[in-house]
Amino acid sequence: MPAAYLQFKDSAAIYWEVEMISFNKNGQVLKVSVIDYKSNSVMRFHEQVAKFPIKKLQFEPLHWTELEGLLSSYQKKNLTDIITEKAFLKSSFKTILVPLKIGLKKITFNLGYVEFPHTFKWNTKSNIHRISMPDSIPEYNYIKPYFKSILGKSSIDVVVEVESSIEMMRIRAVKSTDLSKINEEFIRILKIKKLDQWSSKKPKFAPPDQDLFTFEEAMESYGDEALGNIDFFEKDLLFHLLEKESIRNKMQLAYLSDRIQQGKLLMTLVPQFGFVFRYKGEEMTHYIWELLNSHATYVWSTIILDNEMAIKRIEHEIRTINVQGRTQYRSSFENGEDLFFNALIHKTGNYSYEEYFSRWKQKLDQILI
Repeated sequence: MPAAYLQFKDSAAIYWEVEMISFNKNGQVLKVSVIDYKSNSVMRFHEQVAKFPIKKLQFEPLHWTELEGLLSSYQKKNLTDIITEKAFLKSSFKTILVPLKIGLKKITFNLGYVEFPHTFKWNTKSNIHRISMPDSIPEYNYIKPYFKSILGKSSIDVVVEVESSIEMMRIRAVKSTDLSKINEEFIRILKIKKLDQWSSKKPKFAPPDQDLFTFEEAMESYGDEALGNIDFFEKDLLFHLLEKESIRNKMQLAYLSDRIQQGKLLMTLVPQFGFVFRYKGEEMTHYIWELLNSHATYVWSTIILDNEMAIKRIEHEIRTINVQGRTQYRSSFENGEDLFFNALIHKTGNYSYEEYFSRWKQKLDQILI
């Protein structure tokens, strides 16, 4: 706009709603047409995010009857290239807010967003709808019962912003304030620094009566796993680690997140991705480490009352496992006055899946005093 020939009133904020006409990626020029010169959709204005960089905003001719009232001064003779005297016909679209209740079971957590299927009356075809959620990662799909306890309900409230006219209806935005409750206030990552490359380090313990190792044993002794190891990205994104469709410990994760978890949910990223569940018993506080595909559940029980001190202690123990390996850690750990350790093996013998889960649950309940 020719700033030398017009000046907007500064007594109040001015919001225009525009419709994109075209976008030139090479020149980064966005061409728009104003469809509302007095928009009240302030919330949508603050939430909008450009998909690509924009260097120049180019307007279709502005309607003088609407523009003039927004100006404190102008030289109309110098504005002929950017204005039109045609009557302004405001968009016939009306904004409708459609409230929905979507069950947690229908929601899929992805990296940076969630999605769910829903069919509207005006469209018989079921569509997948997406809601932005920066904290979301795919592993949340295995602990949905925990989110049920956070929200106090088994569904989330969703608001769909729909624009309707006689000819058509279209969705402008999909939002949920419930999803904002599932954030870093409740979910805290236990960041354990990766060790240097295992090939450049010496073992931190002397394995008894053994000089030669398989690759898997060597990796474990240096703090890495031969199978199922994950990549760690320090910067912008958490990662999608699941490469296999089957998750061995679904029943354990569901039980722990639904029945046991109290307070903030903790996660470990190395040596493997897992969750640390916290349970405060009558005598002790318990921290339960469950990986996605491990063969055992690790339980630390402590009398330390300070939550941050207790978390630091559990971080230390997991870091020790990262150095020693799980087998050596289980055999060398000594219970002390303030910390006790138990390892619950998931499956032994010829028990069915349901039978060994029941035995695992009984052993866990005996520990959580």
